[in-house]
Amino acid sequence: MYVDANVNGTKINVATYNDVQGESIESRTINYTGDAGTIYIYSKSGGVNFYDIKYTPGTSSGITNITTEEQADPNAPIYNLAGQRVTKDTKGVLIQNGKKFINK
Repeated sequence: MYVDANVNGTKINVATYNDVQGESIESRTINYTGDAGTIYIYSKSGGVNFYDIKYTPGTSSGITNITTEEQADPNAPIYNLAGQRVTKDTKGVLIQNGKKFINK
């Protein structure tokens, strides 16, 4: 039996065990530490039994320095879809700070 990881199109051998048809392989623990990828498990005998798979996430490496937009001005003028300035009590589809919202 052998275990390969495919990371960014590169095949990496993670583990290899003697796999003779008709003989069983005792319980094994395989640890893979590396970039995210796909793990493939192959067996000459055609059967692989899983009893436990544990995934331990690492630290995030793709999202950094998130910036947010300025807070919208709650006192900004409100307009209807016809472009007329209206009050906060007006019902319907309204626009404030460039965003549409429904006031019921």
